[in-house]
Amino acid sequence: MDVIKIVNQIPAGFQSTDGLKLINQGDTLSDWEAKRTVIKEKWLDFLGQPPYERFIPKVQESSWEEHDNFIGKLVYIQTEPDYYEKTYLLIPKNLKEKNPAMLVLYYDIDTMIGENRGGDHFMDTPNRFFALELVKRGYVVQVMRWFYQGYKDDSYGYTGLSDKQKTAYQSFYGENYLKGVARINKIYPGLKGLAKVSNDASYTLDYLSALPYVDNDLIGVIGHSLGGKMSLYVAAFDKRIKASVISELGIGISFCNWDAPWYLGEEVKEPGFNLDHHQLLGLIAPRPVLLLAGDDSDNNASWHYINAAKEVYNLYGKKDAIGLYNHHCGHEPQKQAMSLAYDWLDYYLKV
Repeated sequence: MDVIKIVNQIPAGFQSTDGLKLINQGDTLSDWEAKRTVIKEKWLDFLGQPPYERFIPKVQESSWEEHDNFIGKLVYIQTEPDYYEKTYLLIPKNLKEKNPAMLVLYYDIDTMIGENRGGDHFMDTPNRFFALELVKRGYVVQVMRWFYQGYKDDSYGYTGLSDKQKTAYQSFYGENYLKGVARINKIYPGLKGLAKVSNDASYTLDYLSALPYVDNDLIGVIGHSLGGKMSLYVAAFDKRIKASVISELGIGISFCNWDAPWYLGEEVKEPGFNLDHHQLLGLIAPRPVLLLAGDDSDNNASWHYINAAKEVYNLYGKKDAIGLYNHHCGHEPQKQAMSLAYDWLDYYLKV
């Protein structure tokens, strides 16, 4: 099975960029690199930066746990001066001297490792057990929780939310997200939720890349839905990520709830807002990216974003390194699509 060919079969009617542009006809790689710098600066200005200097994170590690194909342990990593994020490290029992590694991003660790450990979002759906499948394939895997799951302090109220927003988000998403929004608005004003995700992941990557048995040239990231959103931003702003699988995230800002206050906020719906995610795909180039669609958050129209980025990838001579596979079965990951995604990762990371 030629996975690269499969994920580059653009369906009829979707071969264009639909007006999304990163480069002009005749642009060279040097032209793009200059534009890339400007695009990155615009995004960083919009997303904000943490109001503290970068530090060497402390860690709190549990004891190793024995499983059939791997050993694992909880690792809490310092991602703020006074906050540690929950992660779970999985090591294959057939460990080699140097191994490819994957960062897996999701609500909590439970679903991704296929074990209900009391988290808020466990789903007993094996097609979502990304970390479990990857460690079976020989990857060192680290699952990182979304920080809002750890933000449950009541002391911040609902800072920064209108009554309308509060009512709408409470009814649909519950209290925990709002407490997280309140905390980040209070102590990190101006910092977007996905900027916080990128920052947290950078500290997790510090830990993962320092493991002596991890090949730092072969680290990837994968996530579904919320985790897909997280993975896009982590890959765009951290070059240590060498390959990315982003599943049913809603690649276009207009495709789904990117305006939620825990992601990017309502600014993305304001007239004149001119940032969108084909630009982040361009920032990732020439590193490989695979988008999985299911005709829910993503569909064939997502090809327009892929095609816009392909023009940049082509400047590097790697046009086929970015692709899309639509399984047409809705939001839930599908077994065939995930098997293809794992094979695609093996192609780029198990060299």
